[in-house]
Amino acid sequence: MRLSPTLLSLMICPALVIPAHAAADTEQETKIREEMVVTGVKMEAPLNLETDPRAPRQPLPAQDGADYLKTIPGFSVIRKGGTSGDPVFRGMAGSRLSLLLDGDLILGGCGSRMDPPTAYVFPETYDRIRLIKVPQTVIYGPGNSAGVVLFERDHERMAEPGWKFHGSLLGGSFGRDDEVVDLQGGTPDFYVRGMASHSQQANYQDGDGNEIHSQYDRWNVNLAGGWTPTDDVLVELSGSRSDAEAAYADRGMDGSKFERDNLSAKLVVKNLTSAWQTLEAQIYYNYVDHVMDNYTLRQAQMRMASNPDRKTEGARISATLTPLASAEFIVGVDAQTNRHTNRSSQNQMMTPYQAAARIEDAYFRQVGIFGEWTQTLADQQRLIAGVRIDDWHAEDPRETRTIGMMDVANPTAGDKRNDTLSSGFLRYEKDAAPFTLYSGVGRNERFPDYWELISKETVESISAFGAEPEQTTQLDIGAV
Repeated sequence: MRLSPTLLSLMICPALVIPAHAAADTEQETKIREEMVVTGVKMEAPLNLETDPRAPRQPLPAQDGADYLKTIPGFSVIRKGGTSGDPVFRGMAGSRLSLLLDGDLILGGCGSRMDPPTAYVFPETYDRIRLIKVPQTVIYGPGNSAGVVLFERDHERMAEPGWKFHGSLLGGSFGRDDEVVDLQGGTPDFYVRGMASHSQQANYQDGDGNEIHSQYDRWNVNLAGGWTPTDDVLVELSGSRSDAEAAYADRGMDGSKFERDNLSAKLVVKNLTSAWQTLEAQIYYNYVDHVMDNYTLRQAQMRMASNPDRKTEGARISATLTPLASAEFIVGVDAQTNRHTNRSSQNQMMTPYQAAARIEDAYFRQVGIFGEWTQTLADQQRLIAGVRIDDWHAEDPRETRTIGMMDVANPTAGDKRNDTLSSGFLRYEKDAAPFTLYSGVGRNERFPDYWELISKETVESISAFGAEPEQTTQLDIGAV
């Protein structure tokens, strides 16, 4: 076994044991077993993992978030083609796994999850990827039954005027090439950082030489500017834009557009008083515009297309307090709204979707308050507890539903629903060199997402707008 700071590698080499009295009868029977190497991200703290998205890794991941996550133990990926997979963590998928891009919540638009949130992630433009297994935290948004993934960037003040540059080039078979540029410059008081990435790959071939419909082409640009008058103050404005296309082997339509526009503003103030360590505030805007069709990346006699979009706006403010010398308390509030619309065409040549009006089919609003207390006990022991309460509101504006080729009345047209949900956890940790032992229990209530409330298309259940919230109770015991 070989341990490194970020990776855990285990080499398994089974041996064939032959009794001494049978050795004479086993000529040429000794076989060399296959050697298996298992590599995964090492847990640095209880239920917390961190990995460097810029570190070389094998097998070579696609330039999307899901392929990077699958290198972490417990993750698998629902694949559709060469990119834009949908991550599954410990058997739980969809909105049970939340993604924050430098603090901004990102949601997809496709009712069939052709564009999961990871489809809008360009991992090498981030400085680290952190996974927190839940329900053992409450400070990163609501409803995280499986975990929360944080794609983070550094925001440290520059010590002196200068420039930093990071770049990478990658080439591979089947037309694979990736390019990443990250340039930052400024002074201790001001900085600007620009990032861009591009990745593409043609259709690959399977072991029998059959060409697999899997090509993709992705690009992303990001620009941020910050003001850092002291080591304790940060104000940053940032914006990004990205787009992609992806051919899918598992369905009759491809993703011809994955456009995302983002604006974000952050404020961080540290060391306000002896008992007030940090104040953080953030607001953001995310808009995804997605097109799926059967004619851009393949041949089709009857051209069809669908163009969902989603606008998400959110804010978060939190404070880190030290009311006692042995305690830390994080308290805050977060909120978000998201509005989903769609338009489509069953005959793009006659009635293009671009000429159709967008129809709103879902609206969500959430406001949550949270608190997380860490109490240091004697003998290298800690007790961590957290609780959050979320107020949810959802609306179903759909007048009709399309079932097969028929439009039927929506039984929940115009309905509104409100739910107040709670989540919490309690965890005990003890440092007993060379281990940290932990045991925690958590309970999470998750409001149904768009794919569960709205994207429901069966004759037996035309609308699922009345679906109940999901409840998860989990016990975690382990050693790091």
